[in-house]
Amino acid sequence: MAQKVRKPVELTIDIVGHQRIRELNRRYRGVDHATDVISFRDDLQGTLQGDIAINLQQAALQARGIGHPIRREVRLLLLHGILHLLGYTDYEPKPRRRMFKRQNALLLAWERKHR
Repeated sequence: MAQKVRKPVELTIDIVGHQRIRELNRRYRGVDHATDVISFRDDLQGTLQGDIAINLQQAALQARGIGHPIRREVRLLLLHGILHLLGYTDYEPKPRRRMFKRQNALLLAWERKHR
């Protein structure tokens, strides 16, 4: 189960903490608080380029709260960030349900493949 991306992709993934992701969120989104993942997309010359910052501290808190390994939470956040780069949004209920359904399906497919 994969997304159909028909052009080259370049991703930068940064693992950060609360302070850095809060700075990014404040600077680029005008939201002055930490979040779990943030994505920035840049289409250049037929290449999908993107930066994803994952807050490892928040991932650890969320993993403990849900009761699964932090590895799984980081994978989930990475998928969430990639889906944002591909145009998915989670600001309204219907697109949010669509995005979460897709990210969960991708996570389960990845886990089945890598057992």
